[in-house]
Amino acid sequence: MAAARPELVAAACSRTAHALDWLGAAPIAFGAGTLVALYDPADPADRGIFATLRGHTDRVNCVRFARGASCDAPAVLVSGSADCTARVWTSAATPGTAASWRCSAVLVSHTGSITALAAAWLPAQHALLITTAATDGTVRVFEHVVDPPGHIADPSRHIADPSAQDTCLNLAQDVHLEPVQVINIGARTALGMALAALPAADADTAGRDTTVILGTGDTDGRVHLYARDAAAGSPFAGVLELAGHEDWVTSLSFLTLTAADCAPGNATIGHWQPGDTILASGSQDKYVRLWRIQQAGSSADAEAAGDPAPADDAREPAAWGSDKRAAQAMLDAFASGLGTGASVADITSSVVGSSSLAGAEAPQLSTRAHAFTAGAAAGARRAYTVALDSVLVGHDGWVHSVAWGRAGPTPALLTASADSSAMLWLPDTDAGVWSSVSRFGEQGGAVQGFLGAAMSADGTAICAHGYQGSLHMWRRAPAGDAWTPRPSPSGHFAAVQDVCWDPRGSYLLSVSADQTARLFAPWGRAEGRSRGWHELARPQIHGYNMRCAAFVTPLQYVSGADEKVVRVFEATQMFVAAWRALEPGLDLGEGGRLAVGASLPVLGLSNKAVGQDQVQALEAQAATNAQDGAEWDDNYEVRRTHTDVVAGVALRAQQDGAASGQPPLEERLLRHTLWPEADKLYGHPYEIFALAAAHAGDLIATACRAASARHASIRLYSTRTWQPPAVRAAGTATALPAVPLSAHALTITRLRFSPPGADAGTPPDRYLLGVSRDRSWALFERVAPAPGDGDGEPVYEQPTGPYVLRRQQPKAHARIIWDAAWAPGARFFATASRDKAVKLWPVPDAAGSAAAPVTLAFPEAVTAVDFLPAQLLPSGGADVGHPQYALAAALESGRIFVLVSQGAPPAGSPVPAAWRPAEIPRAQTHAATVHRLAWRPRPGPIATERSWQLASASEDQTVRVTTIDL
Repeated sequence: MAAARPELVAAACSRTAHALDWLGAAPIAFGAGTLVALYDPADPADRGIFATLRGHTDRVNCVRFARGASCDAPAVLVSGSADCTARVWTSAATPGTAASWRCSAVLVSHTGSITALAAAWLPAQHALLITTAATDGTVRVFEHVVDPPGHIADPSRHIADPSAQDTCLNLAQDVHLEPVQVINIGARTALGMALAALPAADADTAGRDTTVILGTGDTDGRVHLYARDAAAGSPFAGVLELAGHEDWVTSLSFLTLTAADCAPGNATIGHWQPGDTILASGSQDKYVRLWRIQQAGSSADAEAAGDPAPADDAREPAAWGSDKRAAQAMLDAFASGLGTGASVADITSSVVGSSSLAGAEAPQLSTRAHAFTAGAAAGARRAYTVALDSVLVGHDGWVHSVAWGRAGPTPALLTASADSSAMLWLPDTDAGVWSSVSRFGEQGGAVQGFLGAAMSADGTAICAHGYQGSLHMWRRAPAGDAWTPRPSPSGHFAAVQDVCWDPRGSYLLSVSADQTARLFAPWGRAEGRSRGWHELARPQIHGYNMRCAAFVTPLQYVSGADEKVVRVFEATQMFVAAWRALEPGLDLGEGGRLAVGASLPVLGLSNKAVGQDQVQALEAQAATNAQDGAEWDDNYEVRRTHTDVVAGVALRAQQDGAASGQPPLEERLLRHTLWPEADKLYGHPYEIFALAAAHAGDLIATACRAASARHASIRLYSTRTWQPPAVRAAGTATALPAVPLSAHALTITRLRFSPPGADAGTPPDRYLLGVSRDRSWALFERVAPAPGDGDGEPVYEQPTGPYVLRRQQPKAHARIIWDAAWAPGARFFATASRDKAVKLWPVPDAAGSAAAPVTLAFPEAVTAVDFLPAQLLPSGGADVGHPQYALAAALESGRIFVLVSQGAPPAGSPVPAAWRPAEIPRAQTHAATVHRLAWRPRPGPIATERSWQLASASEDQTVRVTTIDL
């Protein structure tokens, strides 16, 4: 194995409602594509995502920590996926270390995508209970009885069959477990799920969990309750359906009350008693309902509670659901009456007496107690009652998640909604209602809604995830109720297609099928320690899936997407200012000619530059409006010129953020860090697939998808004019655009300009290499321009401009060639193919002949390859005097190998024949196809430093930067 350590793992949260969870001292866990990502917000090193758990083969839809564990039990995390399986992950050591987490069990039996799950410890029974729901119309129950009794000393030992407690399974490898019960729910789908153990109140069983309750929120708009005895192996039985919501129920959360949770003097929750269980349910009807569950003592008590018998089909009275107009009027009245001092009776009577409800049945928020009983393992059945306790009104969109937490000594409820807000609810001491004390999110809805939220154990931090996979973190000040947004990990939410370093190696650009380009860099140092890597800018938010990108200069790059146009982007003055704050000694130059910022039209794809004069005009108009007390005139003309007040505020906010020493937040990345589009390059008939920029910065080469030789051509553009190079025939004065370079018959998959030559005085970009799906490579050589270029733009006499075909190698591989790379010194290059081989080809001589290639075999298809940009001075041994080459190769499965040359090349060839391979540890690599590798550049052709950083982009939606000791 190669000695490696992760520097950056950039990933986005899955775009599902239950994809994130946070419990106690455990890290935040969230689904990230097919991975489960772990992030510790309290990490002093600010590493961001410190581990990714692999195993699923499709998107992770939901993750949940097991609730109810004792203090000596290990952290247990359960993940459910669209691959129809759930996985159990355990941490035997410190949960904040990557090595402590492993998969202990695989839960298989569903035939549809898992949509919800819940997990809970039953301490008295030494059991872990897991329930899963899927689109196959079933809820499945899994149970582990743990030995030795009392606690989990060895998380690798579980009992799969509760009836065979003397048989233990060693779960060092993934073990497939079958459910102990299957509950058929028919055509419904459970979108939310929660488990709780109901504590007993009678003297014989006081202090023990005697009943387990399972709640599911379904697409029929009801909360379905199931109950079972806590004894191992007991089956769940449907006991109650709670009606009231008018749309799909999306999330559930249980809270079992202790004496510390009860506040007798609180007008809202003063009636709560220790041992009660409160169920919160959120729905697409925009409301949150709280249900109180308490033990009635006996079946007779249950009958006295209001139902003639604890029937399984007990429902809330039909008066609430029969007239939606009346119910809505009642909720609106309660919302408007908050804080007015009006009583429930006054509000109800005013609604009933209104003319708008004439003839309608009088609506009521029913608090009638519904009863159910649960069987005991031995003896009498226990009776419980369920009653509506409160309705929380405040969200303007679908409620996606509800989660209980604490705000000091008081229970708090955290909700997340599609209205771009998360709300923290507390019981009002005097008003007798639940009130939203804090609302999180940016006004204007830039994040397009929150899908979920979770709270830290001490109630001082909140983490929410948005529709585009972004994480949002807020922390409460030590003194007071003010919440401050904090940076959090970010990443792409679709396959990452390409990564490239700027020429200086200062920052990394990635492009993805999520239609964005993102720029990552280490965020300086504070108090002698690294602040970790962060996303510093989102230069491009596009309307097409991004495919490729390349830097022309440190402040300019070109990108290609699933469109026929190549776009050119330039940095802004605000970005230059922010970067200079990070590296004060860095001279980026060019800053004065750059635009101040950029803005994106609502219906456009081109980022428009915002100049200094426009910003000054905005500030002057804003000052005038403030003085006159007038509103900003946000009319069409203002918006059309892309100089509205939002742009001015954005630029000022970005400048303030750079000065504050804090990385930009998600809201700022979305709006304020765009780079303006400088030009568009036309000419290709199909979607752009590959491009490259010359090391000298004077040319770029592009290629598009092609099904025939006619379209499989390489187009060159001058970066001075953004036009094809000029050519003219000998003896003529008329200049014409160069014709494309032709050599391939199918899509060109990779283009690479050669680095500076090993011989003194050999300039870079002498060669242009192209590889293709047609299994061939083609080498083009640069030619000198014609004398007398006039205005400084070179003119060439060859029809193809600055390059001519030097050598083509048909059938270089047996399968598609995916990638290519130049060795430092440009004496040989590598090609990577689906035929499971990397071939090292010497550059042909002037006659076109070359030595045979060196073939490196791999266990799988090779999809990406890159040479270290410098040769290494050997540390000793037989290699003394022979600088070494280092080659990184990535496979279709996500594995990455680093190979270092050994000894001198054989006579007559510049290619070393012996290579020492080493694999990067699997936990630090990708879970799917790697599309691109890129070593971080450093100055100089020879390196003494043997620690280098390698960036990689993958189909698993992650960008990784790994430090490798060669």
